[in-house]
Amino acid sequence: MPSEPAPDLWAPAFLTMPPRADTLGDIAVDLAGACSLELDEHQRQAVDALQSINADGSWAMLEGAIVEPRQNGKSAGILMPIALAAAVFVPRQLIVWSAHRYKTSHEAFLAMLALFGPEDDPSELGKLVAKRSFSTGDEGFTFTNGSRIVFVARSQASGRGLSGDLVILDEALFLTGAMMGALFPTLSARPNPLVLYASSAGLATSDILRGIRDRGRGGDPSLVYVEHCAPEGCAAEDCDHGKAAVGCAADNPDNWRAANKAIGAGRMTVTYIAAERRALPVPEFLRERMGWWESPAVGGLFHMPDWWKVQDPDTVPGPGIALAVHITPDRAASSVAVASPRGDGRTHVEVIEHREGVSWVLPYVVDRCERHGIEKVVVAGGMAAGALVPDLEDLPGFDTLNSIETRRACARFYDAVRDGQLAIRPHPDLDAAVTAAAPSSEKGEWVFTAAADIDLSTLYAAAIATYAALGAVDYDLMSSFG
Repeated sequence: MPSEPAPDLWAPAFLTMPPRADTLGDIAVDLAGACSLELDEHQRQAVDALQSINADGSWAMLEGAIVEPRQNGKSAGILMPIALAAAVFVPRQLIVWSAHRYKTSHEAFLAMLALFGPEDDPSELGKLVAKRSFSTGDEGFTFTNGSRIVFVARSQASGRGLSGDLVILDEALFLTGAMMGALFPTLSARPNPLVLYASSAGLATSDILRGIRDRGRGGDPSLVYVEHCAPEGCAAEDCDHGKAAVGCAADNPDNWRAANKAIGAGRMTVTYIAAERRALPVPEFLRERMGWWESPAVGGLFHMPDWWKVQDPDTVPGPGIALAVHITPDRAASSVAVASPRGDGRTHVEVIEHREGVSWVLPYVVDRCERHGIEKVVVAGGMAAGALVPDLEDLPGFDTLNSIETRRACARFYDAVRDGQLAIRPHPDLDAAVTAAAPSSEKGEWVFTAAADIDLSTLYAAAIATYAALGAVDYDLMSSFG
């Protein structure tokens, strides 16, 4: 059963352990030490728990999770020793290390590569590696015993592409139902599979990770669950955790130490966290440093089974590509999506870029138009992206949607999802936006809306691109909404 937050310097706030006969954690820790990876006590405890086995040597659980604030050593000190031990000590194992985006999986690849030394003068561990693969999307290592470790970005792979004997799902706060639904059936053919989740505390849209948390804190016997976070409870019951709040738990250095074991290990300082508290927006500090979860998004507009049905990782655009740009109202993030008829009655839809800020949008869109023959470029003129109109209006087929057309674009996209008329290339940020989306009005025509701080730019870009791609198709725009 889950424990209460403990005063022990290293103890997790929540720990669920199924019955077990032993652990392979000591083997993984010893291997890490031989590679000059010295683990702190909290990392050793996590590795010990996540390597629990039955008397016959099989895993004592199907899933394991480590949830803690960023920069506390999850990747190098917990995931890497487990992945290396699986590859080195068990022949012909497939270890798949995945992250939300390529950059994170690539950094994990480089960190492991450094342990092997140069190919012409490898380390003792490096001598066990028969092949090193550096191609983007195919990075990884093949060992002399036939085992492989591959590094992939989930935004570029379907759930089926994640299957292995050991599957590491880093940045698990971005997992989607489609990924999980595709992954788990494939594991049934593996003789002894193990899925490991690693993440900081969940976002409002982290429904999958929140479910794992609830199962873990509730004592699910098929899950090892380790969570480090600060205790909650401020001097004032209605504390908003703002930077001027008096007696806020988010300002207590003891709470910082409870959530961030890297302080006790000497890899992080209280002085730095104090400066971070002053610098970061309050919601980010609470989640990223205190380990406090965001409240679930309200959402409820889309019927999610309909959404998962229109996911198609193999879809490709046809002729007549329309490109749409959308920017969040606070201009904190922007998205670019494309859509085009496929010729089979469905419309290809794809979010091709989603980044922070706005300055990157114009050169990115111009480049895509020049290289890919985009036929239409569209923005919602009355929303934040309307500020780009003077810079975009000379691009091919440029147009703006007025407020009525924007509402119709939202309605058309909703109907097309419901009726299975789209083929959407999976994108975790788009999944998150769809999960959180609600209508702005209960009656009449509406646009998408969501709780504060939810980024819907991917959803708007997809809807506007779809509207532009369908053009003057004979379609009852308001078939569902009067």
